[in-house]
Amino acid sequence: MSSADEVIQAMCRSYANAVNASDAASYAALFTEDAIRMPPDGMPEYGPEAIRRAEQADYDEAKLNVVFTPRDALEIAEGWAYGIADVEASMVVYESREASDVRLTVAWLLEQQPSGEWRIKRQMWNRKPAAA
Repeated sequence: MSSADEVIQAMCRSYANAVNASDAASYAALFTEDAIRMPPDGMPEYGPEAIRRAEQADYDEAKLNVVFTPRDALEIAEGWAYGIADVEASMVVYESREASDVRLTVAWLLEQQPSGEWRIKRQMWNRKPAAA
């Protein structure tokens, strides 16, 4: 079994690859069938299809580029891990060409699937203040 640190590092890579490619299907595949994604200032999204639709809506409006830095990883029990990562994100809105940068912190509850693959069971994140 991989260590919790390795699991979180791998999720950071997979997540960034999907977002940076604007690939909502690959993004949704990172989540369990009963996943809940809780965006800041938004309603919870239930299951990969709702998560895919919401993510695709973001990709339809802007080009995103993200870099993840794992901050903490904790094995909760066999097949369960909790992770926190810091995110540096940039966004360019297609229509206005307006660019912006944002810093986030994401928290994941990950569940190992029977296949051995790790997927996101719960996700929530917040925006951090701009760097001083």
